[in-house]
Amino acid sequence: MVPGVRRTNMDTMVHKVCPLSWLLQHLHQLPKRKCLKRLSQGCAGVNYRETVGPDSQLLNQSFIGSDFLKLQPLTNLKWYDYCFSEVVPGRIVRSLNELEAILPSVQRDKTIVLVSLFDAEKMFIRNLLCHFENLDTQNHIFIGSGSELFYDLARRGHPVIDADMFIKSKASYTDSVKEAYVVEKCLELGYSAWVFSSKVLLVDKGLLLDRIRSEEYDFYIGESSGVLIVQSSLATQKLWSNELMPSIVSSATKNPSPQHGLDFIHLVKELLEQKGKKVRTVETMSIAENINVRSVNQWLEDGLDGKPVVYWSHEVDSNTIQTKLVELDLWLVDDDLSCKAVICQSV
Repeated sequence: MVPGVRRTNMDTMVHKVCPLSWLLQHLHQLPKRKCLKRLSQGCAGVNYRETVGPDSQLLNQSFIGSDFLKLQPLTNLKWYDYCFSEVVPGRIVRSLNELEAILPSVQRDKTIVLVSLFDAEKMFIRNLLCHFENLDTQNHIFIGSGSELFYDLARRGHPVIDADMFIKSKASYTDSVKEAYVVEKCLELGYSAWVFSSKVLLVDKGLLLDRIRSEEYDFYIGESSGVLIVQSSLATQKLWSNELMPSIVSSATKNPSPQHGLDFIHLVKELLEQKGKKVRTVETMSIAENINVRSVNQWLEDGLDGKPVVYWSHEVDSNTIQTKLVELDLWLVDDDLSCKAVICQSV
């Protein structure tokens, strides 16, 4: 990220500059308040055409004052990525009020992607971020335990929910309850919620959206894949707040489980079935593929076969998963865990 970078036409960035001796001479001779005006006159023979200097089109005349040359703190500067898209660092959610304030700026097309990063490994998080950049997925928010890796995501401009500080009360809430509260807040604001565990990789956002829109279900659940999709509606919001939320809090408090993401999704599926609600199973929709099931030859022959989501089991070791993702051309990071390519999306 580059602080204070301005979108500028390349023609205005390539120009002749005055000799350094000329600049130092006039800076030394002129009063501070007059030096900016004099500097804008430029060198003889150079036609700036109002492209540089304090009288150019790039600066507002009313902004120029005695404090113009003061160095501003980094917190006051805007930040941009390599594609000159603005980045907002430091978005860390620690309460429901902060969550409600941040979600409107995160959502796209009335949808929030909640990614659970409990027990996630650094290399898979970095690979996921590269996929999000390729897909131009800007409506994601991460939830997980506070750590240096977790706060590094916030410094890079990704909104995060600190589960260690989120929903503080006398009761010891599990991570499942905290994820449920995030979904509830999304529905209250009129947003659909896509919940992915750390073992899930979204590879085609448009295709997944098309599959969901072609169905008429409020809930799409993949217990094996670690996917939960809750469609926004007034009926869904009331069901979640009035019936599911109290049961989730009660069940999770009585039966805490070490498996974070899958435990939450399993709990939601179980409660919906108990209440007789219609649920669409992700694994039967042909939208998610377990990369551990097929052999290398089958992958080379069929590829993903139109699956917008891939996932893997918790039991499989990291090296095996990485090898599979490399074979599928889904491993987008290099040895230092940086994206192999920077793809700038058209505005």
